[in-house]
Amino acid sequence: MARDVALDPRLQLLHDRHTVSRLNAPGPDAAELDAMLAAADTAPDHGRLHPWRFVVLSDADRTRVSAAYADAQRMVDPTPELVERAASKPLRGPCVIAAFARTVAHPKVPAWEQLAAAAAATQTLCLAATALGYGSAWRTGWYVDHAHVRDALGAADDEQVIGMVHLGTAAGRT
Repeated sequence: MARDVALDPRLQLLHDRHTVSRLNAPGPDAAELDAMLAAADTAPDHGRLHPWRFVVLSDADRTRVSAAYADAQRMVDPTPELVERAASKPLRGPCVIAAFARTVAHPKVPAWEQLAAAAAATQTLCLAATALGYGSAWRTGWYVDHAHVRDALGAADDEQVIGMVHLGTAAGRT
């Protein structure tokens, strides 16, 4: 619930960050992506375990992941409209980054804290996108846990796919 307080302008970026469902080109260029990923690496990380990994999906990767989403949907419900909708998910917007978390046994850093660090890194990625003028949408759902999608993303057996971060220009913006 939003509190009715005067906004400190130094916090504007945090208030500007929201999920942007409709993303168009242009998306971030290579230098901007590098800057966003470097910002994500500043997330809190007790034990310096770096329990996250980000993969910027190429067009070929996105096509492969799209097919995996469609295959996963066919296994649950092969209705053509649902399969088509599933296949469209990894293709929305000009840039998609897969976010992974890997937890390890550690005497001082429990698995939940490592997962929280990976989530913080993903949120920081979204904040960095906002700072550079891009919209973002952190998408999850059952698809990211499906074996076909995990394989298409190259997820290791000990990794969780914690979402797909879509980046681009908010629809309607110039």
